[in-house]
Amino acid sequence: FMFTGCQDYAPAQLDFFSDVTRKANRAGLHTAIWSSADARDKEDHCAGRVSLKERVDDALRVQKYFREKGIATRFVGIGESQGANMLTQLSGKPGWESFLAIMPQCDLFTPVGSAKMIAFAGDKDDAAPGAACARWKAEVHRGADAYHGWPYPRHIGGTSFTRPDGKTSQRLYNADLAKRLDVRMEQWFRELVAR
Repeated sequence: FMFTGCQDYAPAQLDFFSDVTRKANRAGLHTAIWSSADARDKEDHCAGRVSLKERVDDALRVQKYFREKGIATRFVGIGESQGANMLTQLSGKPGWESFLAIMPQCDLFTPVGSAKMIAFAGDKDDAAPGAACARWKAEVHRGADAYHGWPYPRHIGGTSFTRPDGKTSQRLYNADLAKRLDVRMEQWFRELVAR
């Protein structure tokens, strides 16, 4: 499962998630992209219109459906930004075995379970500072010059965005960290299939 951040999918996010889906499918994994905002006909998550608990509950319902219908028995998650935050809460739920968190807010959230967690974060990301991820018991990859939105070659709405607290943050693509993510993600897919 791939979980979106705040916005419904902007073109840059769609490009990113489409690329991830193709790679996962080539590795032999089935993928589903989930947006609690879309499911609830709400605009976004950052403004508090969809709570973290609602998002986790949605993921558990979808997981239950897939299991009961015999579609899947093993579950892993990829989340970016707010979607990465929800992975920290799913990590303690039964049946979720591994996660890839992209731009998680490590200063606010900590994985609650023992599922494998791989995190990618930017040190210049003031919305989700990478330095805070050092306290996680996880495999953490950081980019010294990476801001929020670093995985997206096409920027979402320009090179800055307004956070829920009203402050402005930079959003710039970081090719180095994006390449490292790409390499580790494909390796992770192979590891999952080999189990």
